[in-house]
Amino acid sequence: MRKVSVICFLIPSLIIITLMACTSGTQEAVEQTNPVELNSGVTSETRVNYSDLSGITNTGQSQQSGIWVTGKGKVTLEPDLALLDMVVEASSKSVEKARYNTATSMNKIVTSLKALGIQDKDIQTRSFNISPQYVWEEVVENGRRHSKQILTGYQVTHSVQIKIRELDEDLVGIVIDQAVTHGGDNIRINNIQFTI
Repeated sequence: MRKVSVICFLIPSLIIITLMACTSGTQEAVEQTNPVELNSGVTSETRVNYSDLSGITNTGQSQQSGIWVTGKGKVTLEPDLALLDMVVEASSKSVEKARYNTATSMNKIVTSLKALGIQDKDIQTRSFNISPQYVWEEVVENGRRHSKQILTGYQVTHSVQIKIRELDEDLVGIVIDQAVTHGGDNIRINNIQFTI
C-alpha cells in the first residue's frame, strides 16, 4: 500500500517538473525579444527599433541568423586578344603526298605569320589527323549486285590556333589575308574569338 502511494505521488511530480522544464525555455525566449534601439549617431531619424525586425528573423527554428547580401555587377572591357582557329587540309591518293601538301601549306602560313610579328608560342597545333577516303560503288559479283567500299585516297588535316595580341593595328585582318594567300585552297578558317 505504501508503494502505491509513493508511485502515485512520484508520477504527478515528474509530470509537473517536465512541463516546467519545457515551458521555461519558451518564457526566456519571449523575454529576450524586448525592443533594443540602435543609434548610428548621425541623426535622431536613423534610430531603428530592433524588435520590429525580430519577427522576421525568428519565424522558423531551422533558420540561420545573420546578414545575407546578394548583388549583381557588370564590367565592360575591350578585348585585347583574338583567337583564330584555322585548318589546313589536303587530299591525295597517297598518304605521303597528302601530308606533304598539308605541311607545305602550313609552313608557308607560319612563315608569313612570323614575318608579321606572331611568335612561335602563339601558334599552337590543336589536332593532326590522317584519314582514309572511301566511295561506295555498285558492283556485280556472281550475278548479284551490291555496294562495295573502294579506297580513293587519304586526307590529312592540321588544325592550329593563332593568338593575335595586337588588335590596334588591324592585325587580325592581315593575318587572315596572309593565311588565305599562302594556304590557298587547302585552308579553312573555323572560328575567330575576341577575348581578354
